[in-house]
Amino acid sequence: MRLPAFLLARRLAPLRRIPFRFAWRGHRFLARPADEAAIQEVLLEQEYAAAARLVAAAPDRPVVIDAGANIGLFAMVMLAARPDARVHSLEPGAATFALLEANARANPAFAWRAHRLAVWRAAGPVAFGAMDASTSSRIDELAPGGRVEMVEAVTLGGFAAQHAPGPIFLVKLDVEGAEEAVLASSEAVLDRVQHLLLEIHPPRADEARVMAILSAHFPTSRTSRDGARRSPWCSPAACRSRTSRNERHARAHVGRAPSVAAAMLGVTVAVRIWNAVVYDLRHQHDMQVHIGYLRDLAGDTCRRRTTRPGTTC
Repeated sequence: MRLPAFLLARRLAPLRRIPFRFAWRGHRFLARPADEAAIQEVLLEQEYAAAARLVAAAPDRPVVIDAGANIGLFAMVMLAARPDARVHSLEPGAATFALLEANARANPAFAWRAHRLAVWRAAGPVAFGAMDASTSSRIDELAPGGRVEMVEAVTLGGFAAQHAPGPIFLVKLDVEGAEEAVLASSEAVLDRVQHLLLEIHPPRADEARVMAILSAHFPTSRTSRDGARRSPWCSPAACRSRTSRNERHARAHVGRAPSVAAAMLGVTVAVRIWNAVVYDLRHQHDMQVHIGYLRDLAGDTCRRRTTRPGTTC
């Protein structure tokens, strides 16, 4: 009964770092209760479905760089869409990287390389704050906190020169406020990136400055704003507490192939701004839908993807 154990562990701080085994579309991975936000966003809510369609439609064997890879779920989704893709996943946190590396090794059919590196404005050692919620870890200089680890940093341009010297089909940049510094220090490499997925984290990064950098290298943009979101795994009271936070982010997609991007997204640049880090699910049966799917990931007996109000999976 891995799912009940997982749900219990996420409520007990000493157990939040224990890895559990899951499978998604036949691909095995490890995840901790501390990684619940990543599971929710990438697998349950399928935030990167449009990116997966772009990668699947790439004319040549695509190269993907995933900076701020966490435990590797984004890479797994891209590789499921395009098994011949070459993916580089960069993650600086020691414990999170250990799971990323294990997940890459658990799927040996893929050309998936894990690198314990931070992406930053300059190469060299940098202090990194590993937070209890793995998706909130960041360069310590941006917002001190967490367990500070010294890690090796690279610039995006420097990493690309060494590991992806040719055209880069997709870069995903989710570096918790370092995006302005990363882009400003590596503008030249953007000219050979076809698609960029970006999360902006004001006030650690200047949204206007980031968009100015992007506009110099990519043709069009669109901005939309979403409301607070809350987790399907929290009680109503806990969800209300969590959605009271007002951390703003911006999600961006920028691209160079109008015919492909227009078909998939309507424009070649799309920016999405939202106001919290968790989803807003207003009804109990919505929670049951997602719990049912999580049971499927965990390999438990429940396989139902949808439920009705008042029913259980």
